[in-house]
This record gives sequence, structure tokens and C-alpha cells, in this order.
Amino acid sequence: MHLRALMPVVALLLLLAGRPAAADVGPELPRQAFYLSPGVTFGGETTPDVGGGVLLGGEVSAPYWRDPYFIGPIGEAIYDWARHGLRVMGGVVLGYSYFGIDGGYLVDFSGPHAHHGGAVRSFVSLGVVGLFARYGALVGAPDFVDFGIFLKLPLKLWGEPRNGPR
Repeated sequence: MHLRALMPVVALLLLLAGRPAAADVGPELPRQAFYLSPGVTFGGETTPDVGGGVLLGGEVSAPYWRDPYFIGPIGEAIYDWARHGLRVMGGVVLGYSYFGIDGGYLVDFSGPHAHHGGAVRSFVSLGVVGLFARYGALVGAPDFVDFGIFLKLPLKLWGEPRNGPR
């Protein structure tokens, strides 16, 4: 009688024996690839003499991935409610695995005339979602710090499959 009760358990164990290990579950990243990665940015900002506020914007990057490194161009436009203006940045993104940094030339349209400068942002990303902190310096306007979350849709334009284990 006990042997009969164990039969379903033995059958289930035999079925599960062919499943991949937990480390192999999830999407397999290519060995190298080009992506187009548009996204949205939400966050907060603080500026001396202005205070803090909310920001919302969009960005697009085109990174080249060569496991585990990436590099490519990035562009973004963010509306900053504390400064009541648009900021536009174009530059380069680079990183290793989940960690990255980007930065470049920045133009701030929050005053009667545009202010020029630069910005650098560090981030942690899981591909579609990431957390960031950025520092921006402008000529003739206060520096700022912003932080937040971005959501991206990485679209693989080209990829070379991985051969062998991850």
C-alpha cells in the first residue's frame, strides 16, 4: 500500500529531473549585441536656492553589449517642475553588468535664455528598470542633483548568440 502512494511522487521527480538548473532560468543574454533602448524617466530634483521638485522625461540609448560590458550614445529630455523648464542632454553611456554611468553636454531651458553645461549620472539597471542619481553643472545657473527611476524597452537590433555556458 505504501509503494502505491509513492508512485506519483516518483513519477513527479522523474519529470522534474530533466528541468534546467535554477541558474539557467531567465532570458539568455547574447555574447554581443546592438540595442535600441527607449524609455521614460521619473524622479525628483534638488537645486540650491530653488528647492526640490518633480521631473519627468524620456531617453533613448543605443548601446553595444559585449558581455558583460556596454557602451553607446544616449540622449534625453527632462521637464523639471522646480525650475519650470526643459533640460536636454546628449552624451555617452558605458557600464559593466548591472552598473553604469552616463554623461554629456547639457542644455537647460528654464530661464529667459539657455544655460549650457554638463551632467553625469550613475545607475543600477536590470535592463527594463533602473535607479539613478545625477549631478549637473550649468554656466550661469545653479548646479542640481536629481534621482529617480527609469523604465526602458531594450530592442535587440542585432545579436550574436552565446556559445557554451553563461
